[in-house]
Amino acid sequence: VSGGFGLFPEPRAVFTCHLESPTLKVPSATNSARGTLWTRIYSQIVAEKLYPAIVAGFSVSISKLHEGGLRFTINGYNDKLRNLLDATLDQITNLEQSPDLDSAFANQKQQLLQDLRNSLFDPAYRQAYDFTWRMLVKGSWSPQEALQAVQDIGIEEIKTFVNDIGSELRAECLAHGNLLEDEAQDLHNTVVRRLQNGVLSDEKAETLRLQLLIAPVQDSTAQLDNTNEDDDNTAIEEHFQLGSSHLKPKEDAVLTLLGDMMREPAFDTLRTKEQLGYIVFAFRRQIFASTGLSIVVQSPLSRTGPAGASFLKERVNAFLGGFGERISNFTEVDLQSHKDAAIGKLLKKPDSLGALTEHCFAEILNKQYMFDRKQMIAANLGIVTVDRLRAFFDTLVCSENSRRKITTLVSPTPAQWPVLQPPAQAIPLDSLSIWQSALPNAQVCH
Repeated sequence: VSGGFGLFPEPRAVFTCHLESPTLKVPSATNSARGTLWTRIYSQIVAEKLYPAIVAGFSVSISKLHEGGLRFTINGYNDKLRNLLDATLDQITNLEQSPDLDSAFANQKQQLLQDLRNSLFDPAYRQAYDFTWRMLVKGSWSPQEALQAVQDIGIEEIKTFVNDIGSELRAECLAHGNLLEDEAQDLHNTVVRRLQNGVLSDEKAETLRLQLLIAPVQDSTAQLDNTNEDDDNTAIEEHFQLGSSHLKPKEDAVLTLLGDMMREPAFDTLRTKEQLGYIVFAFRRQIFASTGLSIVVQSPLSRTGPAGASFLKERVNAFLGGFGERISNFTEVDLQSHKDAAIGKLLKKPDSLGALTEHCFAEILNKQYMFDRKQMIAANLGIVTVDRLRAFFDTLVCSENSRRKITTLVSPTPAQWPVLQPPAQAIPLDSLSIWQSALPNAQVCH
């Protein structure tokens, strides 16, 4: 894709590339750790080698993606972008020969281990938020598993990394800004020529795509111990899964509106009036291609009492019931003000070339390519009625016959946890795959 100069008439361009390979796409803690560590090492070395270009206003970044694969981005003046790309690729292909590799490996491995250890002390609400993500992403792993994987990585696995991914590689690139189409194509061809030793076919790439689970129509609850023993906070996330935003654009428009409408009342009720805690969020949550409505609350044990997470669950459900009644009393005039605000936010022009890049690249990662998604949602918002909003809320949140509800509870109180509980039974959680395989109606969300 090439374009974007009309919005930002300046002599700059952005080129960002998604590299896919079986080495990166097969989900495992080891593959993820290897990719993450390599990108950190590369970032340290390239920051030193390309320092003059960075000072001159260019930027280079590379990262391991949760979706699988690597992303690298260069940003700067368009007439020198090809030179910057060549320098960036030189550093990628010659990294194993760098005299700084040993010291960078030791430094970044130690830093990554420390970051993973620190993640075990994340606040309770963050632990709940992350675990909900892991429940819906097939083949995900825990911070403890990631920590072990990093500890086992040696420098030889880093040295062979680029050759391993290049043996079967697919490069999907986005170039925009002050560039012509043939210039954009030249940048893409350069990446393929320099990095690709063998082609990852579209058919095989499809089999390696990230798998997201569509939860069955039921209420599922995950109960977890807070991994920080010194933290007395309890947290909850209630997530009501809608499903693929690509398959349900009209429903996703109503979900966007509902998330905006619920944000302030949730904070006012649960934070200000009931004073459950400082952390209260209500929002439309997107986990890759899957969307849903989430409420996250964190509260100290001194506020929840012995009931802990059960108390939070009760208060969140009471709020949802009250919000449903509030919707029932809405008029079309009341709704119009919310629709106008949501549409205005969606149609606001990006304030930078970088912001436009992120919007477009998200569509590439999800393989949906709906670059006009915001405009489509805004158009669908315009025709939402009060009756449609009420029916949607009832189907998504209230009705046990239609809702896909996932509750994640984090508590400082020791118990027989973690446990995942579908309505009829409690399943001891040795790994998430046990719960995921126990979902009789689970399907893959693309």
